[in-house]
Amino acid sequence: MTLDLLITSLQNPRIKQAVKLRQRGFRDQSGLMLVEGYREIRRALDNQYRPAILFICPAFYLGENEPALAEQCRSAGAEIIACSKPVFEKIAYRERPEGLLAILPRIQSRLEKIAPGARPLVVVAESIEKPGNLGT
Repeated sequence: MTLDLLITSLQNPRIKQAVKLRQRGFRDQSGLMLVEGYREIRRALDNQYRPAILFICPAFYLGENEPALAEQCRSAGAEIIACSKPVFEKIAYRERPEGLLAILPRIQSRLEKIAPGARPLVVVAESIEKPGNLGT
């Protein structure tokens, strides 16, 4: 696989930008978001979301399909940036990184754009203390 860049410095500006994307204010301002993991990036590609940048760290790969996914991201226009393990650990937000982290345009959706069916189910959630609990 051909790489566009190899980053080994924790002080690299591209790494600092990726870390800032964990902050909602920076995501809102930049119009970008982070997507980490093979399955999540696969879903993004399958749904026509195209990564701008894909950070990879083969030392963290869990299987054999990651290089093919990286090539699909490249074909979709993504810049491929390899990282050392310490650099990838800095940008990863998962406890156990899988070696793939993409920066994509942020998904923008407005309530007016939703077309409810004949019998819609509407859920209103207010003041959720822990958003992860909403799923359970």
